[in-house]
Amino acid sequence: MGTSLDAVTLLEQRLDKLESLVLGPKGSGNENSDIIGSVVKSNEKLNLALTGRQKIINLFKQLDDLESYLSLEYSKKALLSNRTKVDIIVAEEELMKQSTENLEKIKDLSKALDSEHIKSVSSLNGKLNQLCVVHLQQKDAANDYSAEVKGLLEHYNNIVSFYHI
Repeated sequence: MGTSLDAVTLLEQRLDKLESLVLGPKGSGNENSDIIGSVVKSNEKLNLALTGRQKIINLFKQLDDLESYLSLEYSKKALLSNRTKVDIIVAEEELMKQSTENLEKIKDLSKALDSEHIKSVSSLNGKLNQLCVVHLQQKDAANDYSAEVKGLLEHYNNIVSFYHI
């Protein structure tokens, strides 16, 4: 309840400010001109005039569409000549060709992604884990062999250098 009261108070303050901007400050002799009252009276007269006139009511419902048709932006779009449209298409021709090629590549590559081999990847996780374990074991063994060969080469070099002296 408090928020709606605050909203009403805020709205009244905004209307008072609007009245002071339009009519001037209070005490300037324009107290008889009440914007809210005149807006309410105009709304009542408009509602009375519209009663029973369905065509006008339908027109008010289509007012947004009419405003968009009357806008400068819509008229600029509508007034483009066929030659201008052709020029725009010709100017964008290379981009359109490139986009078409890219879309065709995507279409071709999507077939590869939809293949059974790609779809069965998740079922191969167990085998992949086993291969990773084997790979790590082989890597450790290779490191051990490398260290052993390095030691043997150092021993060989020591023997060769001992006999050359």
